[in-house]
Amino acid sequence: MDAPPCVSTDTSRRAGCGGFTLIELIIVIVLLGILAAVGSNMLSDSFTTTRMVNDGYARQAEARYVIERLAREIREVKYLSAGSYCVTTMTSSQLVYQKPNVGSTDQTNCSTESSTVTIGYSAPNLTIGYSSPSASGTLTNAVAGSGFGFSYFQSDGTTAATGNADVRAVGIRLAVPDPSNSANFEQNVRVSLRNSS
Repeated sequence: MDAPPCVSTDTSRRAGCGGFTLIELIIVIVLLGILAAVGSNMLSDSFTTTRMVNDGYARQAEARYVIERLAREIREVKYLSAGSYCVTTMTSSQLVYQKPNVGSTDQTNCSTESSTVTIGYSAPNLTIGYSSPSASGTLTNAVAGSGFGFSYFQSDGTTAATGNADVRAVGIRLAVPDPSNSANFEQNVRVSLRNSS
């Protein structure tokens, strides 16, 4: 009985065998390693890009939330029947005012039936605090450098207000850093104060 052709020692008879040589296996392993390295870099880059985009969306959402929260709070500045608002501090980095308590009817005095609200910026933190009930917290700790500021306007909307007697609108500027590059996301809003008369 003859030996199978692949077992034969005769090289002319082994030519039809279906095996791989050691060189062929090494080449395949090297090529698969190169493909795996390139593929893993592509996957890593796509995950990094996705994370940066998601971080950017999160920062934008945070900026929108902070602006909306500040706008809602500032609209509640107590108004006096004498024609002025109960604002005690009006700087570019701090706003302190009286907010009427629920059910308040006194429009003659800032200190009665009201609580003090303090909004302050000290890089990189933007905080808000209340006197009654006593509470304070950080709205965001991601303000970009000098990326926050208040501005105050008279009723015409362009002239700067000089005090609580002529302030009728508050401008808010907020910038948070974009984690994907060196740019900032900036939000600007002008809040008209409510007039209860």
